[in-house]
Amino acid sequence: MFIFFRRWAAGANLIDTHPDPATTAAPYVRVRLVVKLLTFAALMLGPLIALVPIALLVFSPLLPEAVAAILFNGILAAATLAAAWFCLRVFDGSSLRAIGIGLDRPWWRHLWVGASAGMLMVGVCWGVFVLFGWALWQVNGDFVGAAPALLAGWGFCLTVAGVEELLCRGYPFQLLARWKLPVGVILSGLFFASLHLTNAGAMAAGPIVNLMTVHVLFVMLYLRTRSLWPPIGLHAGWNFAVGYLFGMPVSGEPAGSPLVRTEVAPNLWTGYEFGPEGGLVVTVVLVVAIAVSWAGVRQCRPAPDFLAGLSAADSPSAAPPEPGQRAWIASPPSP
Repeated sequence: MFIFFRRWAAGANLIDTHPDPATTAAPYVRVRLVVKLLTFAALMLGPLIALVPIALLVFSPLLPEAVAAILFNGILAAATLAAAWFCLRVFDGSSLRAIGIGLDRPWWRHLWVGASAGMLMVGVCWGVFVLFGWALWQVNGDFVGAAPALLAGWGFCLTVAGVEELLCRGYPFQLLARWKLPVGVILSGLFFASLHLTNAGAMAAGPIVNLMTVHVLFVMLYLRTRSLWPPIGLHAGWNFAVGYLFGMPVSGEPAGSPLVRTEVAPNLWTGYEFGPEGGLVVTVVLVVAIAVSWAGVRQCRPAPDFLAGLSAADSPSAAPPEPGQRAWIASPPSP
């Protein structure tokens, strides 16, 4: 079946390396783009339609709620990865490593550096809330009993972050970005924001601005490192710290920390009903993080690179660090 689809893609001039100059014309490029996006969507949604009802009906009643949620998001992540892998193999003759999801040597370091940065950023926001008297907090003394809940919370946050990054900064975004980077950033950012619009308080200006701002941060991390593991780690670490370490609402959804209970006064700085992610304190922290990512995170472009078609004007520099500049997230240059 795979060979059949590969031959079909070649016959239909859907493979990017096709030598026919006519296939580089703007209308044809747009047609190829739409066909690839629709193929990805169909391949991702097909297994979900078949597997998710089975998982909900068969396994959910037998599993704890937290485990069932991790299973559900794991199925979403697996379906998204499978769809991306198939499209990459058929249309580009490439692998998941080309979109930054390979298991090469530094992936775990990228993940944990990102997660640590996310937790640190939330800690700064929480500290500001406490300093200005916007939050009251109480510590739960049962640290040993909190371990299972923390482990389940980390698994949930990691799978959710993986799904959202694969959808919003993975194959669809990179496909659009290879065509026109600004279009890819805007459309994927709007899609990312739309995933949260059903949450409490999400229709206010603050949450929408912050969702688009954190999207720019995640895109920046990917473009700097050419790896999805830093944004996955940052995303998971942020959600985990907000909900499971400090006990604040995560994008309008209550989580409940087994360690700390925090009551935040709703105002412009703390985000009202949406929680901290809708407030101005988080806006400032995100803008600072974007500036730090631009200045301090730099890495040689790995090969193969799915975004190799980006022009130098469109793509942020992926050159080696300038003399004296520290590469905070780096990996050995590709041969």
